Amino acid sequence: MVILTGASGGIGEYIYRNKSKDEFVLGITNKNSIETLNNTKVEKIDLSNENEILGFINKNKLIFENITLIHMAAVKIDKLMYNFTDEEIMRTFSVNCFANFSLTKHLLPFMIKQKWGRIINISSLAAEGSVGSAAYSASKAALQGYTQTLAKEYGRFNITTNLIKLGYFDVGLINNLTENNIKGLKSQVPSKKLGMPSEVLKLINYIQSSEYLNGASIKLDGGV
Repeated sequence: MVILTGASGGIGEYIYRNKSKDEFVLGITNKNSIETLNNTKVEKIDLSNENEILGFINKNKLIFENITLIHMAAVKIDKLMYNFTDEEIMRTFSVNCFANFSLTKHLLPFMIKQKWGRIINISSLAAEGSVGSAAYSASKAALQGYTQTLAKEYGRFNITTNLIKLGYFDVGLINNLTENNIKGLKSQVPSKKLGMPSEVLKLINYIQSSEYLNGASIKLDGGV
């Protein structure tokens, strides 16, 4: 089964709809809703709330089996660093890091008992630094050390943890940008085109199938 946070987002929704064709998907959303499909279940929870995560675990613990956990949910607030409020910084880290830590922590016992698990963390090119994205960049950069640590701690249980660093994709928030902004993003990619969500799905499928890929940070960005 797949447990997918951020199931109502651009790439998240694509993964939700297409993974459910082959296996059961338990999608987690926050503010936005998404329709329940055949072979899916949707839970609406606030990932920054530890009690809601615990409630999710207790509610669904009888169906957890062969878990692939995909952390797609993220908060991104665009402004220069000196304009950030403490609340905005904490909100960003709460969803992008702390919720990830908490949900993973509570699901690991099920993976350990079943001696199988796949943890896939989603990062971004912004982890390498991006103007106007200090909190987001820092929270995404933190996932690399976290991923490598989990890989070392739980590989012996046949649980792999890998990181995907995404570039610019033709889905989701990018559709809110102006034509000139999109043209500027494309100019950074050697092929001069945006990625398609199907490429993310292919990579996720490979990570799931591999017994040996562990602790990797894979850039899916067209060569930026």
